[in-house]
Amino acid sequence: DYHSCDARYCVTQEAGYKMEDEDPSIGQEQDGLLWGFGGDVFDDEEGAEEEVAGSVVAGGVAAWKRDDLIPVIRRIGMPSEGTEVIKDFKQRSLLVTTNMGSLHLCQFDYRGELLREVGAIDSLLNTLFALRAHLATAKDDRDEITEEAIKLSIVCWKALRELACGSIGNRTAIRMYDQGGVNGLELLVSYLKVYHEVRWKDMNDIDIDLVTAVIGVLRNVTHKTPDNCVPLFEYGVAPLLIWRLLHGSDMETDTASLLPEQGESWREACFRSTGTLLNMAEEHTPCLEACSASPALIAVLLGLWGTNKWLSEVLRALLESAKSTLPADTYDAAWEELIS
Repeated sequence: DYHSCDARYCVTQEAGYKMEDEDPSIGQEQDGLLWGFGGDVFDDEEGAEEEVAGSVVAGGVAAWKRDDLIPVIRRIGMPSEGTEVIKDFKQRSLLVTTNMGSLHLCQFDYRGELLREVGAIDSLLNTLFALRAHLATAKDDRDEITEEAIKLSIVCWKALRELACGSIGNRTAIRMYDQGGVNGLELLVSYLKVYHEVRWKDMNDIDIDLVTAVIGVLRNVTHKTPDNCVPLFEYGVAPLLIWRLLHGSDMETDTASLLPEQGESWREACFRSTGTLLNMAEEHTPCLEACSASPALIAVLLGLWGTNKWLSEVLRALLESAKSTLPADTYDAAWEELIS
């Protein structure tokens, strides 16, 4: 289903990936603990493990209690006074992955709801708002502080992706967040804009990981949530994603070299981008019209999702819109068979 993540596919799996590619450690229990992001914890700093050992995850999921979570969430959202910046970023990354990255938040609603109630979404977004300034040098040579800031951004966006999956309350909370007049959706888009018109091959692996994480949140916050789809369209998400799908691999052509080969590091981001566009097209007519105006994009969407029975309505609407607006010589005759 293009709508949002499936717990089995959240990290390494998206539509089009074969099951045998999945990391078997993802989402599995180890000694009673649920470890998140497939063990995706960046270079542990000495002292970080000791702090995390006292976090709520050490008692297992069943031990989660509001009073235990509050100090952990508060620590994630603010720097530790007197702690060296790089060490602080690493500690906070580890706290996020151990407490909000189990890949089961979307299956157990009470956990995602509890995290929202104790301020997890605001804490994560406050962190991301503060880290946004570090992305100004994302395309240049960067120092270690910038590298660790980006890594912390990645785990925070991954946690928000989890929280947004399966919870309309959490998707709403992301939109309602406000910091200096910037809401959570605007903050989300601002991260994506940093890399606009930067081709995949010109990015470092860490940049690709960040863009993939951001688009994962976009995919989930747009699932059956028109109140998010409308402002995201107004903030320019559709053209950003369309450009990345059609030109991210090759800026010199408007043809779809379309999807990357199996094993390319940006493959998952492409699947998530198409899922986001379909979510938005389903809920917001202007986005449907924007997608139907590009024959190359239609070919991408059909190639990925054309055989998925759950997508018949939005794809039919997309093709009917294209038929009524595209010049006859750009409307593929094979599409007519799909809607006849």
